[in-house]
Amino acid sequence: MLLLLLLWLFLLQFLLLSILILFHSLQTQPKAIMRNLVRRYVTQEQRKSENEGVTEDDVNEIKNDISAFRFG
Repeated sequence: MLLLLLLWLFLLQFLLLSILILFHSLQTQPKAIMRNLVRRYVTQEQRKSENEGVTEDDVNEIKNDISAFRFG
């Protein structure tokens, strides 16, 4: 009888631990996915900028930003 009770307690403890681990992984998974998506996007944009160089539109955009800071 005591052995059966100890076995049930062990199984209950194992199940509770498994549920806690699963709950923790479900909470952290969306953060990791979002972090990877942002990292992928930033890397992609950096590669684009390395291949293209600076265009006239980029220079005009910077001029407009500077003017906005000066008069804003």
